[in-house]
Amino acid sequence: MSIPYNSLEPQWEPLESIPFGEAVLCANCDMITRAKNCRCPVCESTSIVNIANLLNRGFLSM
Repeated sequence: MSIPYNSLEPQWEPLESIPFGEAVLCANCDMITRAKNCRCPVCESTSIVNIANLLNRGFLSM
């Protein structure tokens, strides 16, 4: 038996958490991700900035 859709209930999308010390902002596509190999995983740009450095907050990643 299916549950009827209630348009008043919020529909949540899955949440992905990124550790603060690993989060980067891509200056090309404006996405915040966890970049590997110094490239944005969304657009492949190398114009990424570590969020902790951008906010002038030193953070040691584990």
